[in-house]
Amino acid sequence: MTIEIAPFDTLFFRDGRPFSLGEETWADGIFPPLPSSIYGALRTAVFAQSGEAITKANTTDDPTQNLNILHYCLFCEGKFCYPIPIDLVHLIEISERDKMEEERKNRFKVFLLSLMKNEFVSSKAYLPYLLSSEKFVESLEQGYISQTSLEQYLHGLENEFDAFKIDRYITSEPKIGIARDDRLHTTQEGRLYRVDMKRATNLTLVVEFEGLEKLNPTGFMKLGGEGKVVHYREGSVPKIQQPEIKNKRFKIYLATPGLLKNGWLPAWIDPDTLEGIYPDTQVRVKLITAAVGKHLYVGGFDMKEKKPKAMRRAVPAGSVYYFEVMDDVAEDQWKLIKAVRFCDYDDLRKEGFGLTFLGVVE
Repeated sequence: MTIEIAPFDTLFFRDGRPFSLGEETWADGIFPPLPSSIYGALRTAVFAQSGEAITKANTTDDPTQNLNILHYCLFCEGKFCYPIPIDLVHLIEISERDKMEEERKNRFKVFLLSLMKNEFVSSKAYLPYLLSSEKFVESLEQGYISQTSLEQYLHGLENEFDAFKIDRYITSEPKIGIARDDRLHTTQEGRLYRVDMKRATNLTLVVEFEGLEKLNPTGFMKLGGEGKVVHYREGSVPKIQQPEIKNKRFKIYLATPGLLKNGWLPAWIDPDTLEGIYPDTQVRVKLITAAVGKHLYVGGFDMKEKKPKAMRRAVPAGSVYYFEVMDDVAEDQWKLIKAVRFCDYDDLRKEGFGLTFLGVVE
C-alpha cells in the first residue's frame, strides 16, 4: 500500500537527541522526518482506527508487527524527489548573475565528482580512490533531485543534473511555550522553551509499506512531536529503474539514513582490509571510496515503555558507497544486492532505514 501524507499545520520533528525542559530551552527541528517517525505514526493510526489497546504493541497480538516500509520520498511540484547524492556537487566559481538566477528559480546545476587514485601512504587500510574535481565545488545543502534525474544518475547517463533546495518549500515557525504545574494550574519556573516548528508548502510525503491490514485507505493520523493531525490518502510511488552492472564496480546510494554499527562503515566490512561479504548475498566486495555526509542521531520515544529509545548515529540520506567485486557475480546475486538495506540493526530495517538503490561506476 502507498499513501501520500499532506500536513494541515506546522509539524515538529527532532533528531534522536532528547529534549528535557529545564535543561535545554531550544529544540531544533528537522524536515523531512526520519522514516521511523512515519513508521510510528502508521502504527498509532492502526491502533486508533481498530480500537486495539496499546498494550498489544510488540506482542504476538500486535496488529502492526508485520509493518515494513518499502519506499520513502517527497512529492513536490508534480515530481517525486529524493535527497541529492553527496557525490554530486555545485560549482562555487560562477558569476553573481548566475548565482542570483539559480536562487531565483531554485534550480542548481550539480556535477558528478570523478574517481582519482589515492596516492597518500598510510600504515593502515585506506580507501584506494578519492572523489575529486579540478574545480572549486561545494555540497548543495538541503538539495534534492527528481526521480528522472536520479535514474539518469544511477545509470551513468549524465554527469550534470538539475537540483533544487527543499528549504524553499519549508518555513520555520518557532513556537514558544512554558510548562504548567497541573496541580496548581500555574507555570513552572525555569521551564520556558522554544521549538522549531516547520510548515511545508506544496510538499507531501510519500511512503510505500506492507503488513498493515487494518489501516483505512484514507483518513487522518497524528504525526510529529506535538501530535499534529495530517491527512493521508492512497497514492502511488515510482518504480526506480536500477541498472544492470556490466563491470566489477558499482555504487550504492542511500535514499534514507543508514544505521551502521561502526560509524560510517558497515559492520560487514573489515576495517583493516575494507573487504567483506555483501549482506544476504555470496558476493565478496571491497570498499574503494565513499561520499558520506555529516552524521545524524536516531532515537525517539517508546510510548509503551514511557521512556526514550536507545540513541544511535546514522549516516544521512544521499550518502554513496563505491564497491569493487572481488569475484564474478551471477545475475541472481545482483538482484539480491538491489534488495539489501544499509542497516546493521535487524529490528530497525523494517522502519525504513537504509533503503538503497544500485548505480553504475564508469
